Amino acid sequence: MRLHKSLNQVTNTCHRLYVDRSHWKTAPPMSVGRAKAAHYTDGSIFIVAGGVDSNGAMLNSVEMLKEGTWTTRVPISLATEG
Repeated sequence: MRLHKSLNQVTNTCHRLYVDRSHWKTAPPMSVGRAKAAHYTDGSIFIVAGGVDSNGAMLNSVEMLKEGTWTTRVPISLATEG
């Protein structure tokens, strides 16, 4: 998975790469648009944390994509970017 566009553009869109078919598929939108977020995947889940919103305010929200559905997770204790 990867966040859409450049690190500096606020978006709620991300894409998943299907390596076996060599193509990208758009995932459902996140509930919070963000840029400069940290992200992690193990292949079955995708987690996005922190970042900045469209006003430049740092975020502490965390979302997890699993089986095509985003869920809000426990926020990180300190708002951060990158």
